[in-house]
Amino acid sequence: MPSPDTIVRIPRDAVIEEASPWWTGRPSGPLVFRDIFDPTIADTAVEELNACRSWSSQYAIVDEAGVGSPTTLAGFRAAQPRRRYYMCEVMSPDVLTATQACTRILKIMCDGWLTDVCAALTGTELRRHPWMNVSRYRKGSFLGGHNDVHDDRVIGAIVYLNRPDHTAGAGGEFFLRAPSGDITWSAPLHNSLALFPFREELFHGVTPVKDPKFVRHAIGAHFMARTEDAHD
Repeated sequence: MPSPDTIVRIPRDAVIEEASPWWTGRPSGPLVFRDIFDPTIADTAVEELNACRSWSSQYAIVDEAGVGSPTTLAGFRAAQPRRRYYMCEVMSPDVLTATQACTRILKIMCDGWLTDVCAALTGTELRRHPWMNVSRYRKGSFLGGHNDVHDDRVIGAIVYLNRPDHTAGAGGEFFLRAPSGDITWSAPLHNSLALFPFREELFHGVTPVKDPKFVRHAIGAHFMARTEDAHD
C-alpha cells in the first residue's frame, strides 16, 4: 500500500498550519483544501464509485420534537415537507475493499493520517468515530440541518469525489448554520477535503441537489475525543 506521502498532495504540516487560525477562531464555516489527493487516484475513485452496485436508498423524517427516524419512500413522500429529514443513497465502506483508489483514500481517512492531522489541529487526543459514511446524492437528495454533538465528537471531515465537477446552481452544497441564522455554504468540489467543527449551536447539512447531471459522492468521517474507557 503506498504511503500517505504518495497519495496526499498537501503536506501534513501545511494542512495544520493553514487550519490552525481557522480552528482557534471558533469557526462557523468549513475549511476546504482543494486537490488533496493525486488527481489520478481521485478520478479513478469516481469511476469505482460509479461502477458500484451496492448503493442503498435511505429516507428519514423528523417528529414534532425534531427527532429523526428512518422511513420508507412512501412514508417520506407522505410526510409534510418540513418533516422530511434526509434522502440520499449510502454504501458500507466495507464494500470498497474490493477497489483500489477508494481503498487508498479510505486508508488515509481511517488509519492515522487524518486522525493525526485533526488531533494536532484541535489539540485533543482523538479517535475516529465508528460511524463512517460513503454517500451519493443525486437530483432531489438532501440532508436536513443537525449538530451531531453526541459521542464527544470534535471535528468532521468530508472528501468529495465528483465527475463531472460541481457547478454553481447544481445544489448539494454542505452548509453550517449559526444561531444568528447566518449560513455558510461550501461547494462539494471534486478531490477536495472539507473540515468542519461540531458544536452545540452549529447545525450542518446538505442542500438539495438540483442538477440531474451532477452526482455528489462523499466519504465522511467524524473524530471524537478519546476517553479512558474508549477502545479502538
